[in-house]
Amino acid sequence: GLLKQELNLSVDMRQFFPFLALAIIADVMPLVGINRAIVKTGLEMMQTSSLSPFVLIRDFLNRSAVSSEDIAFQIAPRINSAGRLEDAKIALDFLLADTTEKAYHQFELLTALNTLRKETEAQTTAEAMLHVNLQEQIIVVAGEHWNEGVVGIVASRLVNHFQKPAIVLSIHNGIAKGSGRSIGNVDLYSLIKSQENHLQKFGGHKMAAGLSMSS
Repeated sequence: GLLKQELNLSVDMRQFFPFLALAIIADVMPLVGINRAIVKTGLEMMQTSSLSPFVLIRDFLNRSAVSSEDIAFQIAPRINSAGRLEDAKIALDFLLADTTEKAYHQFELLTALNTLRKETEAQTTAEAMLHVNLQEQIIVVAGEHWNEGVVGIVASRLVNHFQKPAIVLSIHNGIAKGSGRSIGNVDLYSLIKSQENHLQKFGGHKMAAGLSMSS
């Protein structure tokens, strides 16, 4: 509101609710409080929005009422796949498309990337499984040239499979970068922080963290 006053703009912020709803769901934010209100309004507006990306989403889902599950399972993975594998601009161009043709073209690219993301993720998970030492309390695996965009998902797969925290690192040019996922009440961030003298960068929270180090 203050920004609009300063810049003397009369922008109707409500028009952005569908985009906000999409972002909140795609980012797996908790659907409580203000988030819940935004998502509820945003999904309702998505049903009638004349903006090209939402026209296409309704067409793709083949229904007028769009649910948070539709977004979470059908749309969000496609949008997120761009940044994971290629360039987030592909998703941005879909969301900013000013014609249905442009939206359709970008959505096709996103669908292809999402298929590739699933294949890459499955292959990397299979390779990572071979490196797991079952004696260790925390799984740490590393691979040369694993795709950085999927290591977090691979870590989640390992956590689910072995019921232990997991850190998955991708090695490129002597630098190991990766993601960790935790389980139960294991504070992964504190464990990683305790080794910070070995690390170049790290960040995150109790359940998920990222780090980089020299390999």
